[in-house]
Amino acid sequence: MKYLIAIDLDGTLLNNNNEVSEENLKAIKNVRSLGHKVILATGRTYAGAINIYNKLNLDTPMVIHNGAYVTNPTDKTFKKKRHILCSNLTTDIITNTKPYLLGAFYTIEDTTYSYNLNKDIEKFFNGENSHYVVEGDLTSLNNSPSNIVLTVKVNEKDKFENIFNAKYKTLLDLRIWREEKDYILYEVFDKNISKYTGIEYILNYYNLNPEHLIAFGDNHNDVDMIKNAKIGVAVNNAANVLKKEAKYISNYNNNENAIANFLNQKFLNQKQIKHN
Repeated sequence: MKYLIAIDLDGTLLNNNNEVSEENLKAIKNVRSLGHKVILATGRTYAGAINIYNKLNLDTPMVIHNGAYVTNPTDKTFKKKRHILCSNLTTDIITNTKPYLLGAFYTIEDTTYSYNLNKDIEKFFNGENSHYVVEGDLTSLNNSPSNIVLTVKVNEKDKFENIFNAKYKTLLDLRIWREEKDYILYEVFDKNISKYTGIEYILNYYNLNPEHLIAFGDNHNDVDMIKNAKIGVAVNNAANVLKKEAKYISNYNNNENAIANFLNQKFLNQKQIKHN
């Protein structure tokens, strides 16, 4: 059987230095040579994922923005799939939650639009800083992003969530990415969109079904793809909520070549390798 292998980036394929190890590179190259398709499935933006895509020398579609955008950088004939939050809704969210915010941003292709941009926070979410940044209050722009990242004051958390739930909960959901003493980093996204909805689009493109899917992840935004995959693998450093849904839990974490260890054992009958 030929598989579609979906791999999350941060905390899964990438080590804590934001790098792809040589062992993981080699393992991915080897399974591709056997005819399996490898795709990236990440919460990162296009700008945050494309360098890793190129490093892996992939030619497949990739799932970015946690499933809201599916594209193939190597194939101009590929029909992209992009789910957006309409501009009126985007403006309304920022307008109504602004009293509780330290900042906000969203990224469309390789441009980030920001209100009080914090470069460290943007890098944490996107994986790297955007090349192009447009700064402003975001309420005067007519943009339709795939998601919105909001930096909320810790002492305004309850007020923010109450406003959000009262006005937007039927359509949208919140995901917490980071909690610090001064702020909480939220992602606003369409509750009907996930990495798995993006992967389904690619499965259909290749005339495959979930029985052909192997997925690797580490966090809350990986739950749907891990749960629906024939072989759903949580790396050892994964959140407990993901481990509960995974069919396999690796003995190795993202710094110990968890991806290579699993792929080598399953497809190449190789022994597990030591971490660097």
